[in-house]
Order: sequence, then structure tokens, then C-alpha cells
Amino acid sequence: MAEPLTGTLARILEQNRSRYNSKFALVKSQFPKLADSVFAAQLSELVQPLVELADQKAPDKTTSIVDAYFDLALELCGREVFGGASRYSSINVAWHSLLPSLTALIVANPRRVVGAITNAVYTLSNEPSANPQEWILRMSQAAPLCSDIDTLLQVGQATAWQAGMAHYRQAALSLCQSLSPALVRIALGIPTDTRPVEQIIAQMSANPWYQPASWDTRAMLKIVKRAGAFRGFGGVFVAPPTVFASGDGFMASDGENTWLLHADAFGATFHRAEPTPRADKPPSAYGYKVVTGTVSKGTTTAAFDGLEIVTSLAANATTLAITTPYTHAIT
Repeated sequence: MAEPLTGTLARILEQNRSRYNSKFALVKSQFPKLADSVFAAQLSELVQPLVELADQKAPDKTTSIVDAYFDLALELCGREVFGGASRYSSINVAWHSLLPSLTALIVANPRRVVGAITNAVYTLSNEPSANPQEWILRMSQAAPLCSDIDTLLQVGQATAWQAGMAHYRQAALSLCQSLSPALVRIALGIPTDTRPVEQIIAQMSANPWYQPASWDTRAMLKIVKRAGAFRGFGGVFVAPPTVFASGDGFMASDGENTWLLHADAFGATFHRAEPTPRADKPPSAYGYKVVTGTVSKGTTTAAFDGLEIVTSLAANATTLAITTPYTHAIT
């Protein structure tokens, strides 16, 4: 049972009771499953503390900020992505632990800031390879260094790449060129050391598998990721896929659909696509050979269990992708 509302939020809701009741009734008509108790709990546990922080910062704007929080929380509860037994529990975490550190920016534009943070966590929560909790943690660390909303949003996109959204890679690397070194280190998990951030970004740009905090400089072949799964288990493939190169990237097909695969050290994402012409270069053009589970590139060789029978191979300058008949994952 939600605790009774007190303080600034209770006062403003009481002063505008009929207006807020009308808002609730309208959303309830759109989303009949909207539970009064769930919404009341979100107001008490999450919105009330945030309103008090905003009131201390800008008391002249508190009513408009309450409007923004009320509307957003109400719609999220109506859509069953907020509170209760929602599978989007990370949104609650973001409102509880990240939004308080953004009070100054929220006061400037509550709907834009709170909406952007909520939407980011929702998007991350829907991507199997992403880690919304990691994103929230890094954004909480970056928040005190974000002097304006645009900077916050840029850091958010760069951090989302590090948190698993591999398809953000190029945009994130570009954004990092304009962010302060301190923000780049937080967003990308770059350790504090003597190397310039620009040097590390250059290495990350050249090699999608480069991880600043744990890079092994020895020449080796290793499995860096297995991407994809059976649709019945939350993946995208209805049958073991085949993979082929297209441009500098990879495409995968299960015979029914074709998918664009983005994969790097931080994650792997699939996006439905139309079949495209296959790349002209075979894996051998990049120096790769696979024979009965043994992979070689130049003088470097390694044997891997499970790769004895191969159904398809594709390569680019940094990566070899392999499929087998026994798994829905691409190695």
C-alpha cells in the first residue's frame, strides 16, 4: 500500500484536484487496466522525492514540473511499463537513482529530460544484448559533468553503445569527438591512465573488439562473441542461420528473414533488413582459413570445439563470422 502523499506534491495535487482527476480519468479510459494503487505507489515512492528536489531548486516552476512528472508517470503506468510487476523495472531504478542527479536540467525542461531518460532505459530494456543498469550507473556518474541538456543526450547515446547497443557505434564515436575527455572516459568505461582519450578512441575506431580496460596485446584468435538465438528463446532466428558479408558488415538469414548484424566488444544487435548483394571478398581474402574446427589467420592458429562442421563463413578486416548446423548463434 502506497504511503500517503505529503509536502509539495500533495499540496499541488490538492490545489488542482479536478484537473488531475480529469487527466487520470482520460488515461484510464485509454488503458482500462491502469491500476489506481500502482499509480499511487509511483507518486509516493518516486515522484514525491523528485518534486521536493525541484521545489528546492526552482519553486516558481514546481507546478509545471509536477504536471510533467504526473503526465509521464500516468502514461507509463497506463502502458504497464512502470511500477508493479512491469518487466521494465530499470525505469523505476532510473527515476529513483538517476533523475535526482539531473534536477538542474529537469527544472530547465522536465518533459524533455525525463522523457529522454525514460525512453533510453525502455529502449535498452528491449535489446537482449544491452545492460540498462550499467547505462544508469554510468549516466549517474556523468550527470554532474553535464552542463546542458544537449550534452546529456550526447553522453546518453555514447553510453548506450557501451551498454550494449552495438548499432550506435559509429554515431557514438563521432559524438565522443566533441565531448570532454572526462565525459568520454565515463561513457565508454575508459580507465584513468596516462594515455590521451583521443588515442584510445582511435584504437576503438580501428578495431571493434578493442576494450580499453582489458586489451590483450598478444596476437591471437579467440571467440569474442556468440550472437543470436532461437526465436522461441527470445532470439530472431527460426532456424540455424547462415551469415555473409555485405560491405564492411554482416548479414544473417534463417531462410525466412534477413537481418543486419552489428557486433563489437560491447554487444550485438540484429535489425530486420532486405537482402543485399554479398561482398566480393571471401574470408580467405582476409587471410582466414577454417578446417575441421581449426581457425587460422596467417601464422596464428587455434582450435575451437563446436566449429567442426561449418555452414557459412564471412569476414571483414577485423572479424571472422561462422555458423554451424547445430546452433542458432553466429560465432
